[in-house]
Amino acid sequence: MPLHPRLDNRRALRGLMVGVIDGIQVFGERDDCTDRSTLAKKICLDEEVEEKELRSGLRKRRVVKSRRMLCQISVRHMGYSGADVARFLGITTSAVNRLAVSAEQPEIQKYL
Repeated sequence: MPLHPRLDNRRALRGLMVGVIDGIQVFGERDDCTDRSTLAKKICLDEEVEEKELRSGLRKRRVVKSRRMLCQISVRHMGYSGADVARFLGITTSAVNRLAVSAEQPEIQKYL
């Protein structure tokens, strides 16, 4: 039995959303470099943090800084929802959303 057409369109567009620019959703195809796991690995390498630490609830300064960058890029620039990023990181949606709306880290420019 087919689903409601509006729901089918949302599912189709969810994978195509590239990001949000000035509050406007931008659609297109995501390329491989915008994958969260690839981004997490790049951040971990540059910030000298283990991915296991990033995806835990650890609250060390360098880990929180790396997690904040990942949340800001994923939510603000890549268009992922806070809940989706929270599931990826293994932390709460509230924590992801608070990190995403905090003051933007200047270091994230090298990952965009």
